[in-house]
Amino acid sequence: FPPPFPPPFPPPFPPLAIACVFFRKTQLITTTLGNNLTEIQATQIALKEAKEVAEQASRAKSEFMANMCHELRTPLNSVIGFSSAMEVETFGPLGDDHYREYVGAVQDSGMHLLNLVNDILDIAKIEAGEMEFEDTDVNVHDIFQASAKIVANRAVKGEVTMDLEISENAPYLRGDGLRLKQILLNLLTNAINSHPRRVRSRY
Repeated sequence: FPPPFPPPFPPPFPPLAIACVFFRKTQLITTTLGNNLTEIQATQIALKEAKEVAEQASRAKSEFMANMCHELRTPLNSVIGFSSAMEVETFGPLGDDHYREYVGAVQDSGMHLLNLVNDILDIAKIEAGEMEFEDTDVNVHDIFQASAKIVANRAVKGEVTMDLEISENAPYLRGDGLRLKQILLNLLTNAINSHPRRVRSRY
């Protein structure tokens, strides 16, 4: 006869059945982890290859910009040098006053282009991590005067009055004179373009 009451707990699973189930789940987990690891490794390889391609492209761009800037700076320096010699009439009078005006315009345009080229070259160096600064004594008075002279023709052409106050006792600074000159040129040029009547600069 069947027992009058069911047993209080179900009969336990045999140990072999439990071991089979555990092994199957472990196998599934191991397979999943293996697939994930393979995908991660493939992703890492793809990222590494993409990084190398991007670095090569960046180096190629920087080299191209540096070479282009070098090729542009050489003739620009010649144009600026010859126009400066003509402006001060090194080899004799130019004759008509219009020639002196045109020479000033040539020099102004040449310096403007040279500054743009230098800015592009600096950007290329910064992107390539090759930007270097000089650490020398800088004559701020001379750099200030040279920068003002470069933008003077632009001010005259734009009918802008420039008031420059440069102290004769301006102290020397320690730094990069070329970068300081670039900064001053950009500041003065922006001031002339932004203020249609008068620009005042004091040091």
